[in-house]
Amino acid sequence: MIIGHQKQWEFLKKCLELNRLSHAYLFSGLESLGKKNLAIEFVKMINCETNIAPKEPCQKCANCKAIEKRSFPDLFIAEPSQNANKTKNEEIEEGLISISHIRQAQHFLSFLSYYGKWKTVILDQAEKMTHEAQSCLLKTLEEVKGKTILILISSHPEMLLPTVYSRCQIIKFFPVSQLEIRDHLIKIGASQGKAEMLASISQGKPGKAIDFFINEKKLEEKEKFLKEFLEIRGSNYATRFQYVKNVLLPQYNLHEVLETLQNYFRYVLFLKIGLESSGFVNFPKPDQKFKSYPIPKLEKIIRTIQTFDFLTFSTNLNPKLALEVLMLEI
Repeated sequence: MIIGHQKQWEFLKKCLELNRLSHAYLFSGLESLGKKNLAIEFVKMINCETNIAPKEPCQKCANCKAIEKRSFPDLFIAEPSQNANKTKNEEIEEGLISISHIRQAQHFLSFLSYYGKWKTVILDQAEKMTHEAQSCLLKTLEEVKGKTILILISSHPEMLLPTVYSRCQIIKFFPVSQLEIRDHLIKIGASQGKAEMLASISQGKPGKAIDFFINEKKLEEKEKFLKEFLEIRGSNYATRFQYVKNVLLPQYNLHEVLETLQNYFRYVLFLKIGLESSGFVNFPKPDQKFKSYPIPKLEKIIRTIQTFDFLTFSTNLNPKLALEVLMLEI
């Protein structure tokens, strides 16, 4: 089910109706917005057995069910490798989409469609393609033939090669309204109060709201970390560094830590300039020290956190060093 993004969905439906589908799309926008979910629904729409005219996929035919289960023979999904391992000829790097993934996709596209409809390749987190993988993909983008569609999904499209970026039709995704997220959470079993709370702290990201609903411990861990951080912040530097080494790194995900800190200092900045936001309902009020921070200092802290967050997946950033620098800054 698609949550929000009706303009993007209607655009794709219209393209199908007019028989003007592009061979390559780039779905760009923040993470957890539902880009991959919409891509899957799009694949259902163009392959649905009952979809004679462009409309919503039926969700009941064999094709729709197979696509939902990721077992459809005309769909190939490439994602960053979770476990580094070596193949006969090359090494697959952990957390990246390597050239071997692209060669598998090219091999998949070399065959005719099993059902005679559309063959689709989805590259999730496309910004994590290695330079070699992107160069290899470029040839495919230049020579796409027949009923073939490539969908690149990225939260950081600026990391793609200009030659890859320019050969895709860009479809941008934006945060979803709290009302739409709340209504969906209620449909999947959340109470009215809980749905409103999760929708307010999700910052327009349906994926994050659903994740918090399904995995309640994640929200508890987030609150636990923030409480620990506020307590340890007043300690001396040696104690802070020990906390980073013995507690923060072993127990928490670096990206989630940086995201939580960024949101908290945005909350402090909002209060500093006299604004309130419902997106920070579960954040504790800042103490007197944070309230005394001038606006330029808060802006500098937020920029530092954003920089480290970007570097976590784009470079071999040392997590311990990054967090120690933050402890010094804060």
